[in-house]
Amino acid sequence: MQRVDPKTNKVIATIKVGTTPRFISSGLGAVWTLNQDDGTITKIDPSTNTTVTIHADIKGSGGDITVGNTFVYVRAKKTMLSIIDPKSNKVIKRYGPSSGSGAVCVENGRVWITAHDINTVWILKEDLPPTRSRAH
Repeated sequence: MQRVDPKTNKVIATIKVGTTPRFISSGLGAVWTLNQDDGTITKIDPSTNTTVTIHADIKGSGGDITVGNTFVYVRAKKTMLSIIDPKSNKVIKRYGPSSGSGAVCVENGRVWITAHDINTVWILKEDLPPTRSRAH
């Protein structure tokens, strides 16, 4: 990951993340990458350029990552949705079954998860604790 000064267009920092960081999102005070080859998530503190590696066990192609108001949501090919607590830097909930490729986004307190391989969309309420959330 490279940090670029928008005024000078010069690289001001190079930050090491996991292998093959294909997806990126920002929020909750950090920048987040989904690293496909090693199945990790990298959390980057933009004020210090330091990182935390979250071992999410979501290796493989495809996926998506987004940040909501409370949690980080990761969509992967083999795991439909993993929810990461940004305070503990751990996966705290997973949803399945595996459903192929898709995306995840958060809007108005809802987490939208797609699976274009099976033409399906699931919606979760973001404001519920993940142990009580249910796919609809």
